[in-house]
Amino acid sequence: MAAYKGLHGMFSPKATELYATILGLQIARQLGHRSVILEMDANEIIMNLQSFEESRSVEGALVDEVRGLFNHFAHISCQFAPRECIQVAHLLAKQAFLTQDFQVWLEDGPFMDL
Repeated sequence: MAAYKGLHGMFSPKATELYATILGLQIARQLGHRSVILEMDANEIIMNLQSFEESRSVEGALVDEVRGLFNHFAHISCQFAPRECIQVAHLLAKQAFLTQDFQVWLEDGPFMDL
């Protein structure tokens, strides 16, 4: 599955990554997935999501929303992936900046030049 959704406004990279995580988890939940592996190149977010401490960052409400979505899955794994391993995610993010559209691919992914 691949997806992007344009955002209105200016957001920090951390908030943008968390919004993308929320979108992905919401779609996975709607499709009935019970296990999810989140791969991202943001160690700070991974640590926030895996921590039991309340997030006191500006993006703390988004961290809490992601953690709340975790409750809808039997298994969640958050792991670091170097940027060169998740290039499609970054290309989708760039596309989201260019449009306000919402696009989802369920089987065949988008055609993009890497």
